[in-house]
Amino acid sequence: MVNPICFALDFPNLRTAYNFFVNHQLSQLVGAVKVGLELFVSAGPLAVNAFVKDFGLPVVLDLQLHDIPETVAGAVAARANRA
Repeated sequence: MVNPICFALDFPNLRTAYNFFVNHQLSQLVGAVKVGLELFVSAGPLAVNAFVKDFGLPVVLDLQLHDIPETVAGAVAARANRA
């Protein structure tokens, strides 16, 4: 049976998301990860590639723009920091 747990990587940048994931040994506990809008805007495809390549996990992209206001604000701030 495939592990049905999908961990939401709702972090502002890839370093924070990756470190949290590793430090809490989540690769042993989850079957997939979700990359949200803020993380994807901040890191781009690297956010997906890191978890596929390093952990062999499926990745769900959740790139809604019509979302929780704090999520959209975080994505806009992440993009502003990349400019």
